[in-house]
Amino acid sequence: MNQITVTAVLGRDLELKYSQGGSAIASGSVAVKRKFAKEGYQDTDWLNIKALGKRGETMAQYLSKGSKVLITGAFQIDQYEKDGEKKQFPYILVDNFEFLDSKKKENDYSQEFQDIDNDESIPF
Repeated sequence: MNQITVTAVLGRDLELKYSQGGSAIASGSVAVKRKFAKEGYQDTDWLNIKALGKRGETMAQYLSKGSKVLITGAFQIDQYEKDGEKKQFPYILVDNFEFLDSKKKENDYSQEFQDIDNDESIPF
């Protein structure tokens, strides 16, 4: 079974594009905190996400940088070739999501993630 569930903070506004057939594709990255039990040290992992169709449109409309969200989906890897070199692009394909913010408030999580450099995420 390929299923992943994360509680995360959106690292940037989702980018919404449409395929040639008119299907919506929302993509972006989320920050997930990782705690080391022995040292009490926290680190942050950046995970790429994609959401398709109406789900993607809804996420792009209502979520913005700093929004806290629960995401459930499948781990996938797209493979492509660039400059003669094979590349891989891992991401979570969103099946379900839940808003975890009680209200959309600007910079709610900026203090919590102030040490995160969003340049660590993989560009789309």
